[in-house]
Amino acid sequence: MLLRRKSIFWTLWLSYILILLIPVTVTFVLYSNMEKTLIDNANRANLAMLEQARQVVDSNLQEMEQFGVQIATQPKLQTLLDD
Repeated sequence: MLLRRKSIFWTLWLSYILILLIPVTVTFVLYSNMEKTLIDNANRANLAMLEQARQVVDSNLQEMEQFGVQIATQPKLQTLLDD
């Protein structure tokens, strides 16, 4: 009788553990996929912001270069420098 009780206990215990492990495993897999997706999205967003910053800086540098050319070729400035 005692052996049968132990057998029933172990059978129930094993079934409860298996029932617990199934959702835990599924949750772990889903969490891993979600984490990978979020990391990829964050990396893409960071790269997009860096690209935008690069474009703004390049645009500002180009404007500064154009201003420099305009100042250097300004005829009134040339007469001031000659004096």
